[in-house]
Amino acid sequence: MSKFYFGQTDYNSYEHRCEIEADSLEFAILKFAYTKDIFCYLNEECYQEGNYTYEYCDGSGYKYFFKEGVLENAHVDLIEKDEKKNEWKVIKSIPYKELTSINFKETELRLGKEKGSTESSTELMVQNKSSITDYKNLPVEFSQGKVKTLGDYTNVRTDIQKRIVELEHMRQELSDQISEMEKWLQSKYRVICAFETYLGTYEEVVELIGEGNTSDKPIHFYQMVMYMDEEYGLVNLQKMTNSDFNDEYDFDYHHISFFDDWIKEHYKEYIPEERGIRMWRIKRHRKDYKDPLYNMVENERNRNCYFLIRNGERLYRIFSDVRSSDGTMFPTDSQSERAGRKWYEDKGFNKETFEENMLPWKYILIALQGLLDRTDILGTDCQMKYNLLTGFFDPTKIILVRDKEYSNLIEDKTMPSWREYVQNNRANIKVGDRVIITDLYYERGGKDDSNFIYNHNMDWRRKYCDKPSTNLVYQIKDIKDDMYKILYFESDLWWNEVPRKKRTACWLDKSEIFDLSNTTREDLLYYLNDRRNREDYLDYLPMFHLALKYLNAKAFEREDYYKKFEND
Repeated sequence: MSKFYFGQTDYNSYEHRCEIEADSLEFAILKFAYTKDIFCYLNEECYQEGNYTYEYCDGSGYKYFFKEGVLENAHVDLIEKDEKKNEWKVIKSIPYKELTSINFKETELRLGKEKGSTESSTELMVQNKSSITDYKNLPVEFSQGKVKTLGDYTNVRTDIQKRIVELEHMRQELSDQISEMEKWLQSKYRVICAFETYLGTYEEVVELIGEGNTSDKPIHFYQMVMYMDEEYGLVNLQKMTNSDFNDEYDFDYHHISFFDDWIKEHYKEYIPEERGIRMWRIKRHRKDYKDPLYNMVENERNRNCYFLIRNGERLYRIFSDVRSSDGTMFPTDSQSERAGRKWYEDKGFNKETFEENMLPWKYILIALQGLLDRTDILGTDCQMKYNLLTGFFDPTKIILVRDKEYSNLIEDKTMPSWREYVQNNRANIKVGDRVIITDLYYERGGKDDSNFIYNHNMDWRRKYCDKPSTNLVYQIKDIKDDMYKILYFESDLWWNEVPRKKRTACWLDKSEIFDLSNTTREDLLYYLNDRRNREDYLDYLPMFHLALKYLNAKAFEREDYYKKFEND
């Protein structure tokens, strides 16, 4: 069997060149005409711009449709490769009309003879994976013998494919109409949502302090959204339960009543002006409830937001079924700038994207507009007088407090960020330093986790261990290969049920510890109240809690209290 090549000579024309195996050139031409889509292998002039269209046919991919007159002088080149020059050259040109005038029946008999069997050439053709002809689904004309030549079949196939293209265009037009209808319905739905939000359809008002004088001072709208779990949850829940810091006691929507009791005593810290609105969200991050379905339901509730409203000495918490976008009640300058850009575009303003991204803030302002116009919670002097969506109103009555703009934050410019501070703290750990274990890294697996034993250079023969507590202070005993050795007492019994007499050695990575010898009480208090780092608040609050206890005890020389935290 010899190999024959048909198509174009261009070195990169892989899709316009094919290989045929046959005993002779005559049979190679027959097999080529019988098994290949000739339209893909015509001479290069046929593919010049304006001579064809390239349409998608559903089920068979993209196909060429040549304009009238183009195929009159078309031909297919028989080519071979010059190995020395590494290039293709034309041996013979076969006219397109000659290829399409081949009789199917004669070709079938001759190809069958070449195979040396009575096997149908139709089956031979189907075996060729590149064939565009599916003989299981041929038109009726072929089965009735009306299609006698490849040209006849090509004409029938072209008519069918043109019809397919027309149907595809119709489908696309219908799809576009449906898309427009969906956009129209979405716009109407948003209008309905805006009306419901303004009218307070899902509004719930909780009167926390219902007595006292009201105020006629300007209404302050605070930009920064607060998070209940960060401002209240861990610290106060720790006091109530007298438990360690862990997820089991993490604040969520079940504890809102605790927040209500607490905020009555602290609302002036968050709304210092006599009339103001501060938005609160229950949690910033998701909480793991150890069950996928429970996670979905509970965390959806944890995303709920509330308006905390102060009017003089009166205090209200209001749910309005709106949610904060990116931690603000109204956008910062940078958020407004980003809202007009698509995520995959670096430059340029897109109005549609801008309107879509601004929707959450618009709904918040619509809810506040409804509270101003419908209720007397904030007084009656601003009812039906101002439109919050325009951004233009009397500054003696309404003031936007941009406390989320980093340029407005009052901070010590000499202090590094919290993460930089921690990196510096861990870079200077020495033997003898007092450290605490953070809960950011070392809690891997359960109590019987052999990986913990291996990764901390403990006795490899052990199958389990009682991990060192995060509520104690340890002393660095040795340093080796960026690992830091501590000693601690395990609370469980020895293998033979005898209480342990010796401490267990454990080697920790620097990312697992915080050096109390390289920090001060003043630094910790600064970062505890630094708004730049609130996103990491829940991670490092337990560490602050223990570190401040330790440093306060040492500062005031309370020896008994100090020794209580020692583990030496």
